[in-house]
Amino acid sequence: MISKLYRQLTAQKSQEDDAKHFFLLVFSIFFVKLGDALASVKIILPWLMAQLGAPAFLIGALVPIRESGALWPQMFWGSWVSHYAYRRWFYAMGCLVQGGCVLLMALSAFFLKGAAAGWSIVWALVVFSLARGLCSVVSKDVLAKVVPKEVRGQVSGVSASAAGIITVAFGVLLFLGLASQLPLAWLLVAAGFAWVLAALGYAWIAEPPGETSDSRSLSESLSALFLLRKNSDFRCFVLMRACLISSALAAPYLIVLAQKLGADWLNFGLFMAVSGLASMASGVIWGRLADQSSLRVLRWVAFSLVILFLVMSLVLFWLESVGGYSLVFAFFVLSILHQGVRVGRSTYVVNLAEGNQRTYYVTVGNTVIGVILLLCGAVTAAIAQWSLSWLFLLFTLMAASAWLLSWFLPNVES
Repeated sequence: MISKLYRQLTAQKSQEDDAKHFFLLVFSIFFVKLGDALASVKIILPWLMAQLGAPAFLIGALVPIRESGALWPQMFWGSWVSHYAYRRWFYAMGCLVQGGCVLLMALSAFFLKGAAAGWSIVWALVVFSLARGLCSVVSKDVLAKVVPKEVRGQVSGVSASAAGIITVAFGVLLFLGLASQLPLAWLLVAAGFAWVLAALGYAWIAEPPGETSDSRSLSESLSALFLLRKNSDFRCFVLMRACLISSALAAPYLIVLAQKLGADWLNFGLFMAVSGLASMASGVIWGRLADQSSLRVLRWVAFSLVILFLVMSLVLFWLESVGGYSLVFAFFVLSILHQGVRVGRSTYVVNLAEGNQRTYYVTVGNTVIGVILLLCGAVTAAIAQWSLSWLFLLFTLMAASAWLLSWFLPNVES
């Protein structure tokens, strides 16, 4: 697979740099995704905090903090980096900060208990998320500068599949009890060093100078929000993406259902292995499909989410419970679809604009989504306290809205 991509990229001598950049990006993103898996806010951190006796409301805040903290400040990150011609160093710096934060979480787990451990992990996650937002702003711009449009989706896809292989292997060891004596905090240590390697790989990229603009004031940064009013395609994309956040919000509630079952064979190692298997099986496929048509990927994923959430909602309405094997299968399918959302939306927005306009699209869109995510996180948490059946029905309506909105967007790859 990788050798075939290399031959495609180096068909002409002038494209050898594209091939080198492709593999450096794959190397870097591989370690980012591996770090994400080893310090997952959907699986590892909730399990660890529960073991440490952290308050339940702090555990419930992990996903909204992780997702929204990486999104809403991006408009301000974008205004900062937009007047620098070389931006890969911002990404490398962001990776180092993320790695440091995860190592601090590990130290908290080793030396603290209860609320003290919970608050330490949450505050480290806040800083982690802010650094993640900086990396998100820079990554799409650098990707567009050094990798041809026809293989951009495969950078993320190949990386996700490679990281998935490692995650599956380690998850299986944990599930079988072969690594059961390993404290979860050591997973965070490994994740921290993964981000250090990601920073080194990204710093090696020979990034060409890009378009720059003068430093903008806070009011000028906020004025970029008018892009939502001026550009109907961008506005529709942001609305569709807002509806697709259901794929991120739903995963922790499947873990909640699994914990309620209390079956001995349902442990975090199994869900870690299933999540890795989903990335390994779907990453390259989603990448190839996104290079053909990222809009089609988003449309397929939205429709599939409608079916998954509707089935979950109906099962919970009628049976008030879900079998263990059904939960694992649902988590596997959701992980595949969420991977499709991530690859599809990032490829679409990169191809939707050019130059600094791309940075504005990414930052404005992510800022709006970050605010929406906080609001949706609060609403879904309140509904979950009342009924998971109605919660998954809400997720069904959100996915259906995303599917309908996708029909109003242009195909940017054509």
